[in-house]
Amino acid sequence: MTYRTIYNVLDETISHLEKCIQNPESELQLFDSSLLTFSKGELIILAGCHSIGKTSFLINCLREFGLKRKIPSALVCCNTTDSVEIGNRILSQETGVSFIKLRNGFLTANDIELLEQRIPEIANSPIYISDTPNISLNDLESAAIKMLEEKNIEILLIDQLEYLAEICNSDSVDTTAVVLSMLKKLALKLNIPVVISMQIENNKKCMEPDLHSFRRKMIIPHIADKVLLLHRTFNNQKKNCSSAKLSLAKNESGKTGELALKFYPSTGLFEPY
Repeated sequence: MTYRTIYNVLDETISHLEKCIQNPESELQLFDSSLLTFSKGELIILAGCHSIGKTSFLINCLREFGLKRKIPSALVCCNTTDSVEIGNRILSQETGVSFIKLRNGFLTANDIELLEQRIPEIANSPIYISDTPNISLNDLESAAIKMLEEKNIEILLIDQLEYLAEICNSDSVDTTAVVLSMLKKLALKLNIPVVISMQIENNKKCMEPDLHSFRRKMIIPHIADKVLLLHRTFNNQKKNCSSAKLSLAKNESGKTGELALKFYPSTGLFEPY
């Protein structure tokens, strides 16, 4: 058995506090909303039903931090979404040109002019993308550390938790708990917020999700520092935008609440009302 003096323990404790203490200027805030404040070392879950717009929302975060504020930001895609599709989504949200038109190449002269105006700034923004399908947790951690050391990233966005190799191979509660605990440790190790999107089961009545929507995997909101639930209506699809809502259902560091959003299906853009 070994022991340490309180002097040595406090010395290490103070060093840790100096590294992790929150400076309001270092917190990342989305849509200028105090509800959407991402702090260093936090593990944040963004959950929603299938095709609700989770990837689009992460792209919104990537644009807001990496493009508008020039904050080094990284996105790791765990599913089959490749970097070209991510690039098209960014261009679509930034220019207003339909994502489908960009994907298929059906562009007008005006579309091309818009793209030419915005591409130079986008190309030089501090945005970094990793698109390895079914990436393992070890490889994800290695990529994140590499981007932190080489590019000094200040936020890590991970799209679709369920496609991580470990969860694909064993979608059990225990496996999910271990993976999330390791991602929480990674957030603390990198000392940056880590935001992860994941799917929750479809609600046949189209009711808004809540923490009970995690059902047999309630360990997920238990481990996370914050849980964001994304929901939108599918009525009036002919309109160019629809209503959406982002609920902060769990917040270890403050209040919970809701934020009303507008969603533009053609570009995947979310905006606050």
